[in-house]
Amino acid sequence: MKTHDDGSQCPEGTRKVPRGFKPCCDSFDQHTRACYFDLRYEWWPKYKGWFIPLAPKAGGGGIQIQFCPHCGTSLH
Repeated sequence: MKTHDDGSQCPEGTRKVPRGFKPCCDSFDQHTRACYFDLRYEWWPKYKGWFIPLAPKAGGGGIQIQFCPHCGTSLH
């Protein structure tokens, strides 16, 4: 896994998506592989939902989303 300048792990290039994931649009798909500091979307199985994760250095956690911010498709 890549690291940031401060030594923390960078998730860029990895993804957390449900089995059989089919993206609603190319933009959403690209953001499932992005870094926290760009704009990343992850599937959190514990909550059965999509989240925008916050970087651990910023306190961690995430913001749940129910619609694609790019095309407006429902994520349920």
